[in-house]
Amino acid sequence: MTKIQCKSCSVEIAYDETQLLVMGGRTYFAPTLCDACGETQKRERDEKDKLEKIAATERAWAEVCPPLYQKTDVARLPASAKAVLDWNLNPKGLVVLGPSGRGKTRAVWVLLKRIFMEGHSIRSYTACDFGRASSDCSYSGAASEWAASLIRCGVLFIDDLGKSKITERNESDLFDICEQRISHERPIIITTNATGDELARRFDLERGIGGPLVRRLREFCDAVVF
Repeated sequence: MTKIQCKSCSVEIAYDETQLLVMGGRTYFAPTLCDACGETQKRERDEKDKLEKIAATERAWAEVCPPLYQKTDVARLPASAKAVLDWNLNPKGLVVLGPSGRGKTRAVWVLLKRIFMEGHSIRSYTACDFGRASSDCSYSGAASEWAASLIRCGVLFIDDLGKSKITERNESDLFDICEQRISHERPIIITTNATGDELARRFDLERGIGGPLVRRLREFCDAVVF
């Protein structure tokens, strides 16, 4: 047995010939740290990696979340927000309803940050943005790829559903995407000013989409009233 000093604390480390490393024609001693210093270095390295990962995820989140909602003061949200903030990722989504200005969207974005920081993918649209994206992708021939990305993501969030007029194509895309997510047990989170019956009436009932869509949301989403 031969002894060398730990390069961190200088304690003597015993090693034998089987612990020699030969690299590039040079011989290195394998045990450069004692067991205690080696464990400390590993913990420090793991902690550094963890902090770097968190910082990278925070930077990514800043690109996802609108700046206004990044500044949300959770303490100022109404008591009803607790049911949103306590939601854990599961196949059953959320429909958050109530008048404008109650903090529905802010509460959902606070929730989405937690989900995002846990490593889950998120896609978000306002109702207007959804309609525009549906129409643009249909026009450009990218509708299938776009819809597939919304079906596969971890959480789909649609803000202010029913607040804007959408086309027959938009309605069809909305219904199919919701139907596919439900069948694959992937949650949908929706905010709206309307009750279920009001929401159904805002869609074109001649095409029969409003009623079935609302029935599915009622069955596969929990309602939170603000």
